Amino acid sequence: MFRLLGGKERSGAKHYADYRTLLARYKKVYAWAGHTHTTFNYVDTSNQVIETHTLTRVTGQLWTNEYLGGNGTPRGYVVLDCIDGYVSWRFKPVFYQSGVFTGKYGSDGKQPSYDSRDWNYVSGQAVMKSNGNPLDAKYQMQLFAPGTYGDGYIYANVFLWDELWKKPVFYQNGVPSTMSRVTEADHRYSYSDWEISRFYRENNSYMAKQEAFANNRNNCETMFRVFVSDTHGGGTVKVTDRFGNEHSSTISW
Repeated sequence: MFRLLGGKERSGAKHYADYRTLLARYKKVYAWAGHTHTTFNYVDTSNQVIETHTLTRVTGQLWTNEYLGGNGTPRGYVVLDCIDGYVSWRFKPVFYQSGVFTGKYGSDGKQPSYDSRDWNYVSGQAVMKSNGNPLDAKYQMQLFAPGTYGDGYIYANVFLWDELWKKPVFYQNGVPSTMSRVTEADHRYSYSDWEISRFYRENNSYMAKQEAFANNRNNCETMFRVFVSDTHGGGTVKVTDRFGNEHSSTISW
């Protein structure tokens, strides 16, 4: 019902204003939805009674990239707890999955290389490339090194970020730098789009479809960035969610 696109609220519902007025009478409203192929979370900062949470299908982007949602969220699900009226939730990637490609596009059925994905599939289990640990609830963001998008910024895609989270902070040599939210409507800022675009380019017969797809994609609403001047280095991104839990991830380049 409510969406945030390019930093602005919008709705396609005919009686949007009426819905908003009726729902605002309640103490708290959580609107949960599924089925779509991208994760989206929106808190109306002018009226925090109403929240919208749309979750990516566990099938990801289906035939184009079944391991990721449209905004780069890994295939996974949300665990919601409601205790004595207090509601909280957390994201969990799917650990047990075969990793068998079943894509439909491409003359030879060629799959994306997935070299930018943080994990591999080993014997039906998803494990992190960096250390071999399971892909689990510790994985709450995807980091991109400077140069990934043709500039000197570090990017962080914080999967379930909404307006009640704090902004992520990049720590380099103990010095903190708050990351800025990216709102430009550029498909390069979406991890999944970037991967999908490469997939289509590798299958030339679908080049026209790739161009149309990429040019009409919505911006990834959970992407943040910060500029770094070092050509070689590393650091850690930390972010505190709306429930006070801190999540962190380390990157080097």
